Amino acid sequence: MGSQLTEMGVLMCFVFMRLIESRSLTILCGGKDKRYRFAKKALKAGWIKEIKIRVRERTTHQTTLYALTKKGLTYLCANTAGTFLDHLTAADLRSMAIFEKDEYSDEARKRIANTSTAMIMAMAMDGTIPVEVFNRRYKFGCADTGNVLELKRSEGAFRTLNGFLNEYFSDEDYCYIGIFGGGESEGEKICYYDGAYVKQAVSGTRDRKAARDYYKGREIGIFQSSKHSLLVYYAPFFGQSWSQWQTKPEINAIISWNRRYASKQVLTSLQYSALLIVKDSKQFANLYHDIDHVRKEHEVFGGRFDHLYLAEHSAYGVELLHWLLSNSDEEIDKTCTSIVEERQLATLNGNPSRKLFRYRDKEGNEGMCGFHLDVKRMRELDRWARKHPEQKFVVFCVEPQVPYYRGIMPENVSYVLL
Repeated sequence: MGSQLTEMGVLMCFVFMRLIESRSLTILCGGKDKRYRFAKKALKAGWIKEIKIRVRERTTHQTTLYALTKKGLTYLCANTAGTFLDHLTAADLRSMAIFEKDEYSDEARKRIANTSTAMIMAMAMDGTIPVEVFNRRYKFGCADTGNVLELKRSEGAFRTLNGFLNEYFSDEDYCYIGIFGGGESEGEKICYYDGAYVKQAVSGTRDRKAARDYYKGREIGIFQSSKHSLLVYYAPFFGQSWSQWQTKPEINAIISWNRRYASKQVLTSLQYSALLIVKDSKQFANLYHDIDHVRKEHEVFGGRFDHLYLAEHSAYGVELLHWLLSNSDEEIDKTCTSIVEERQLATLNGNPSRKLFRYRDKEGNEGMCGFHLDVKRMRELDRWARKHPEQKFVVFCVEPQVPYYRGIMPENVSYVLL
């Protein structure tokens, strides 16, 4: 975020996101201390409420979410004169629900919070979240008229907050509040489109099932830049399947999306990529090793995607993701090569056993660039290193990436920090 959000700015984000996970609120506020102060004040004032989701299987996982309340929305309306919130009447505030009727389950709440996480990561990268993500007035065609009508006024008052945004949040309002617009030039900007937007876009926009199907899918949207187009997943609490029946429609979605909206560079690569947001390296290792026994025989982590990049749910994870989205794989490899050669850590490998082993260190061990944090590359190294336990291999990367490699690699793989 180019400029730090004020307390009112953070609360305004809740109007559009409604549910924000604790880690995401830390990123949005600009640090744990600022998050703590905001949450303490907002909870005491009743602007937001705390929701804890607990899931028990192999062990118990818990996540803390913060939800906008009617009191918080009323407070904003009283203290943001001149904004789109002026259209909310006292009758609206009394009768309007913050959530839709199908958004009260833990699963639905977690999905909303996961989407908010991706939005906040985009904001932290000075990226753009298009206005249509919030008001559903899709510029590529007509939205599902039936759903839109259901969201609008009923007996003089809005049924839901989404219905209000659909009717009153305009392009002018979007520019005025200045929260979700990008700070980068048009050609280099990073955009995030949520899952509902993507489903409408690839379905032809008149499919009534597309919007209602939003909670049934796994993907939560797409991150797009001139260098990459990434279908986004947020890691589940327990196990992640990559069966063909699940990934085929997901890959078809990114193929369809790229044909219509991706940059020429992405389109001509003929490669289809995804991004997995994980809490930390331990969660990734558990998913990779399938300790919950979700994957069936012959299932490959990452399915048939050409690339599956990792992004940690943290401020530093956002920095690495920003760097990835701002550079192509080839540019990242060139950067790594430049650093390795300048520091005389290795030389180019003239006879690699695998294409990804671009280097040989001073001892003659083959090495690869680890900046990408691409599970497909990681898996290839993992399998090859286990197949050749008598040999040593090197990964050139930065310090926060080491736990992600170390958690899945055999002992004959070592790491050089750049």
